[in-house]
Amino acid sequence: MECFLDKIHEIYTPGDVIMVHDYHLMMLPRLLRQRLPDAHVAFSMHTPCRHILETPGRLGEFLEGILGSNIATFLEPEDAVDFGSWCVQNSFDRPSYWATRAMDSCTSVPMGIDVSGILSVAQSEAVSERCETVRRAFEARALVLSYGTPGSKMEMEEVSRGYSQLLKQAPWWEGCAIFLEVRCTSRAGDSPEQYSIFDDIMDSSDTVAIRCEGPVSELDFHALVRCSDAAIFSFAPGGPMTAALEYFVCQPRGEKRPIVSDLNPIGYQVPGMIQYRQGDYDSIARTIDYTLQLPGGLWMGNPGTPRLEDYDVGIFNTAEWWAKVVLRHLMKNLVRGCRSAGTYDTDVRGSRSPEAFAGA
Repeated sequence: MECFLDKIHEIYTPGDVIMVHDYHLMMLPRLLRQRLPDAHVAFSMHTPCRHILETPGRLGEFLEGILGSNIATFLEPEDAVDFGSWCVQNSFDRPSYWATRAMDSCTSVPMGIDVSGILSVAQSEAVSERCETVRRAFEARALVLSYGTPGSKMEMEEVSRGYSQLLKQAPWWEGCAIFLEVRCTSRAGDSPEQYSIFDDIMDSSDTVAIRCEGPVSELDFHALVRCSDAAIFSFAPGGPMTAALEYFVCQPRGEKRPIVSDLNPIGYQVPGMIQYRQGDYDSIARTIDYTLQLPGGLWMGNPGTPRLEDYDVGIFNTAEWWAKVVLRHLMKNLVRGCRSAGTYDTDVRGSRSPEAFAGA
C-alpha cells in the first residue's frame, strides 16, 4: 500500500483527481487523506459490497479507509444501501456520524465497457481467422462455453453438472454439441510468442468436453464468444465482471444472450440476461437447451458479422461515460461541501460547473 501512496504523492499536482479502484485498495483513501489532506479522492468498489462486508477483520479501519474518499461508488443501489447499513451496525463509536458520511458520499454507478473498442477487436481479421479454425475443428457441432476464473470454480462445477444433466434429458445434444470450460487466470494482450488457449482446444476438438485453465488473450476471448452458441459466465469477486457484457457485442446478429446465475450482480444491470437458479442442475440444463435453440449463431446457420448499429447500446455504459459520471458525483460533493462551509469559489481546475468538468 505504501508503494501506491508514495507513487501518487510523487506525481500528484494540486487539483488532480485521484481515483482508487476496488477492495484491494480500500485502505488507500484514508492514507491519502493523511498525506494529502486537500486531495480530491474518488473510491470505486467493483465487487458486490456484500461479499466485502461479510469479511471478518478490522471493521473500523475499513470504514475510515473507504470514507477517507470524497465519494465512494458501488455497482448497484443495493450495495450503497448495504454499506450505509453496515456503517450504522458495526461502528463502535459515533454511528450517526458514519451513517451520515455514508449517505453523503456513497452512490451507485454501474460498470461500463468500450463498445466501439470491443467491436474493432471482435471484427478484426485475426479474430475471424480464429473463428474459422473453430468452425473447421468442431464442424457442425454447437459450442457451449462456460467462462469464469479459478475463483468461480464451484459455480463452474455446477454448470458442468448442469450440462451433464442436459445430456441425460436431451441425449441428442451429445453428438451435436461440445462443452468448453475456460478458467481464465488473466486477460492479456497478444504477441506472436504468447501462449494461446486455442492450442489446447484444437488438441481436444474430437471430445465432447474440453477444460482449459490459463491466461486468455483478447483475440482468443473475442473469438470464443463470437463462436459460442451458448455462453455461461460464472461470477467470483474480482472476476471477469464485464465478460457477459462483451458477449452481447461480440455475438453475431440474432437473439443470443449470456447465461448467468440468478445471484450474479450483472443481471441487475442488464435485464436481458438468461438466468438460472444457482445450484439447480435442472435449471442450468433448461437454460442451455433454450439458448441453443435461439436464432442466430453458428448452430442455427446465421454466422453474420457484428455491427454497432445492430445493438441497443444504451445498456452498455462506456468506460468514458462511467468516468464522467464518477467525476460529476465528485464535483457535486465538493461543491456541496464548499457551500456548507461558506467557501464556495471554483471547482477543480477553475470550472464552476460539475457538468462542464465531467464533459456532460
